[in-house]
Amino acid sequence: MAALDVCDGINVLDAQHVAENEFTLHDLHTHKRWEFDFRSQ
Repeated sequence: MAALDVCDGINVLDAQHVAENEFTLHDLHTHKRWEFDFRSQ
């Protein structure tokens, strides 16, 4: 989350890591994926 701390206008209220096999189809419809994979490299 440290990378987002310097971004104005973005407030992360909650985050958690969930394994791909635990993420359900319902989760896909109720959560928004942010494409920030490049931040982890």
